[in-house]
Parts: sequence; structure tokens; C-alpha cells
Amino acid sequence: SLHYEEIHAKIRAKKLYVFRRRDGSVHTDLQRMRKAVNWACIASPFFVRTAYGRYAIAKKYLNGFNTQDAVSTSPLRNAIYRVLQEAGGSLHYEEIHAKIRAKKLYVFR
Repeated sequence: SLHYEEIHAKIRAKKLYVFRRRDGSVHTDLQRMRKAVNWACIASPFFVRTAYGRYAIAKKYLNGFNTQDAVSTSPLRNAIYRVLQEAGGSLHYEEIHAKIRAKKLYVFR
């Protein structure tokens, strides 16, 4: 296993820039991308905070619906959901961001 900073260094060394803006230009501001992941986790009923900066998949919405049956409209939320589902537990938002970048999921446009 690798630390998220090591994963990021390998991605940068190979020039695998996977986060793109809507106009097609490359989005390379890491702080901005990490904040976007963090805010997507905070704002979504799909995820629950387990510790400071750590999130897991919520078992139920606050209004009682099952999250497994819900459909997300955000590609970023879908990517976060897939990463957390594969991890099988909670991850820090920086780890979530690193896994999204490592998988080349095209969510930051």
C-alpha cells in the first residue's frame, strides 16, 4: 500500500492529469480538488462523517430512504461512493481524492 502523497507523486511523475475543467484545460490545483471532495462528502446524504475528515457510506438518509436505492446526479459523488464501497470502511477525504486520481475517474471538469 502507498501513502496518498506517494500516489500523488507517482501520478505527477507520469503526468497523468485526470482532472479537467469544462473547457478541456487541465485542472492541477490540488487544494481545490481536495476541498471539492471534502465538500461533496459534507453536503451529500450518501456519506456520514466518522471522524474529523473521515467519511463512510451512510446506511440510511436522514429522511429514512436507503442509500443503496438512491441515484446520485453528481459524477464526483458517484466516484466517492465507488471508492468508499471498494474500501469497505471509512477513508479520509485526502485518501478518497488520491484514489479517485489514481483510478483516473473523470470527475473534475
